[in-house]
Order: sequence, then structure tokens, then C-alpha cells
Amino acid sequence: MGLLKASIKLSSKWPVYYATCMAKFSQARWRDYAIQSKGQTMNSRLIFQLGLLSAAACLSSVPLRAADAPHKFIVTDSSAARAQLPFSDAVQAGDTLYVSGTLGIDPATSQVATDPKAEAKLVLDAVKHTVEASGYQFEDLVFVQVYCTNLELYGLFNDVYRTYFHEHFPTRAFIGVNQLVRGAHFEVMATAVKSTRAH
Repeated sequence: MGLLKASIKLSSKWPVYYATCMAKFSQARWRDYAIQSKGQTMNSRLIFQLGLLSAAACLSSVPLRAADAPHKFIVTDSSAARAQLPFSDAVQAGDTLYVSGTLGIDPATSQVATDPKAEAKLVLDAVKHTVEASGYQFEDLVFVQVYCTNLELYGLFNDVYRTYFHEHFPTRAFIGVNQLVRGAHFEVMATAVKSTRAH
């Protein structure tokens, strides 16, 4: 018995999925023939209909790509003062979380900590809070970017930084700059990708 094989190339958009499948089937040259099976005849019209059903099943089983899913904009502070700032704390696109530049603000004073070691801890705590509030874990970080106004603080920052990870470290950049907003020594931004393990 001859088997009809149709190659369906799937792309990232549903209209393209549908158009591709329909083009493959509409371009096929159907001829009248019969397949004998248990004494009954199955004509080419029925085969064509079965082919369309198979194509529909194929399309329904393909999930939308992460890039096609709506972005989720995350703000962890609902205060009126925070609402005036023109950026989100993080944006989730698919399985990837992008965390905005974060400062080490002392909650007791609402100012950047004056002690660099305390500031380093506060800024990493703030990044961790945003990551976890977004449904991720700190171990999901894949890239961290640190801006620092004094490169002599590199070792001090590393001493604090390494206490936040249990085994593997994400990739990282440590960049010297002349000045940061609010007189901060550090500003940290990060990217996380949700792992396949259960959270």
C-alpha cells in the first residue's frame, strides 16, 4: 500500500503554520484510486480529508514560542513615589527575566548606604527580592552586570557577592563608571532564565 507523506515546515507564527500545511495539501495531485482494505474501498476524497485532520492535529500540538507570549511587567513596590519612576523592576519575556539596574537603598533611611560593604549586601538583597517576587530563584541568574564608581571595591564586592551562591556562579561584568545616581557605589542589573527543575 502506497503511503502519502507530506512535509510540513513549521514556523513561529500560527498563520504561517496553517498556510504551509494547506499549501502542501492543495498542491498535491490527487488521482482517483482505491485502496482495498477488508473488502471495502477507501477513495481519494476520504484520504484527503484524513490528511487535513492530521494537519490540524499537528498544528494544535505545537505550543506557542516564548517570544509570542505576552510580556509581564513587574513592579514590587506599590508606593506613590515608586509609581513616578519610568521603568519596571523587571520584565519577564517567556522564561527569561530581565532585572533593571538596582541600588542598595537602606530601607531605614530611604538612602543609599554609606558603608560600601553594607551597600553591596543591600543591592544584592534587592536584586534577590525582585527575582524571587517574579517567581524565580537566585540560582536562575545567568548574567549579572555590576557598575561601580570605585574599582578598588572589586574585592569587597566579591566577598559579599559569593555568599549569595551555593555552587555555580552566573556570568558577570564588573564595570567602572565615574558616577551613579543617588551617590551609589554600586548598581546591579541581572538576567535570569527559569530552570526546568521544580520551584
